[in-house]
Formats: sequence, structure tokens, C-alpha cells
Amino acid sequence: MYCNLYLAKKDFMSIPFTLYITIHAAYIGALFGSLSKYKLYETHMLGFGEDAGKYYFRLWIGFLSNMLSLFLIAYAFALLGNDKSENIYHQYIKPCILSFSLFGIIRIVHSLVACEFWELFYSEKEIKKIFEQYGRAENIRNQKLLWHLTPGVLIYTIPIITIWNT
Repeated sequence: MYCNLYLAKKDFMSIPFTLYITIHAAYIGALFGSLSKYKLYETHMLGFGEDAGKYYFRLWIGFLSNMLSLFLIAYAFALLGNDKSENIYHQYIKPCILSFSLFGIIRIVHSLVACEFWELFYSEKEIKKIFEQYGRAENIRNQKLLWHLTPGVLIYTIPIITIWNT
């Protein structure tokens, strides 16, 4: 029995990766909760109607946001999965720093869906409904793509680069 407990403990995931997955799960819940206003996953609207292409574009942006999130999990596993270090930085700080990358996904999705190219994703009727629902001023036509894409990419990549080879 002692041998079995020893093997189970030895083969268990590292503390940093376990901590990262826990934080990632909490952040991803908040992330997709905040992305719901963009109506990325309205699969019941897919079809051959007048605005069918807009729904498909939004679905692809939703798929992109999922892929960015899954990349972070794979990166965390490669970087933290076998980290058996006793150093506090490696055990607790690195997973927390890497978790901040998820906030960049919100900015990236907002820059693609809700800025100057919004006509690709929404009809005039849908955008007015979104404005009414979330109480936003109709300044979406004045927002530039790079105003949100640049910070989003930086927020996504800086934590990844920061913990590389540390």
C-alpha cells in the first residue's frame, strides 16, 4: 500500500500546472461570460437566411477565442507540467502571471467583432438590439480596430514571454 501511494503522488501533476488549471477555469468562466454580449455562439441562427454569413463569421471568432485559450493550456502544460521546483516563484507566481493572458482574448475579440468592421458580424437590427440591451452609445463606428487589438495582443503575449525561460 505504501508503494501505491508513493507512485500516485510521484505521477501526479505538478503544483504549478494544477494551480494554473484552477485559475484558468475561473478566468475562462468570466471570459465567456463577458463575451456573451457579442453573441458568438448563436448556432440556432445558422442557416441560409439573409444574414447567415454574419453568424458564421461570429462563430469563427468564437472558435478563435477557444483556440487561444487552449493554446494557453498547452503552453502551460509544456512549461509547468513537469516543474517540480520548490521555488515559490515557480510554484505560485508563474501560473498567476500566465493566467493574465486570458484577459487579452476579450480585447482581441472586441477589436474584431465590435469595432470598425462590425457590419461583417451584425445586421443593423442586431446592433441596435445590442445597444439597447447593454446601454451603450452608438459610437461603435468611431472605434478603430488597432485601439483594441494592440492592447489585446500585448496583454495576451507579454505574460507568455515573461515566464519564458525563467
